[in-house]
Amino acid sequence: MVGNAGCGSSKGVTPDGKEGTGTAMGTIGARAFDAVADARWIGAPDDPAQTRVIYVFDKQVSCSALSAPGWDGVVTDQTQALEMKMIGTDAGTYPVSSRPAAGEADVNYTSPPRARRLPKSWQREGA
Repeated sequence: MVGNAGCGSSKGVTPDGKEGTGTAMGTIGARAFDAVADARWIGAPDDPAQTRVIYVFDKQVSCSALSAPGWDGVVTDQTQALEMKMIGTDAGTYPVSSRPAAGEADVNYTSPPRARRLPKSWQREGA
C-alpha cells in the first residue's frame, strides 16, 4: 500500500504495478462481504507513533471522502467497510483481539446508510 499524510490506497495495483482485484470471504449477518474494491491506509490515526489503521471497502471510496469527520455519511449507500487498527507499526501478522495489546489488532465493521441531509430546521438560513 502507498500512503501519504492523509490516506493512501492500493488502487487495485499489484506489487508488479499491474491492475489487480481483491477478494474477501465472509458474511455479516446475512450480507456477504466478498469483494475488495478499495483499501485505504489512514496516515493520521489517533496514535501514529503506535498504531496503523487500514480500511477495506467493497465499493470505491476516494481519499478525499475520508479526509473529514462524517465520511461515513458521504460514501456510496451501503458501502461495507472493515476498519483494521493494528497496535504496532511493523509489517506482520496481527491477531485480532477484543482488547488489543501491542502486536494485536482490533477490527470493526460498518455499512453506512446513504448520506443524510440535515433536517430543514437545522440548516442555515439560505443554505
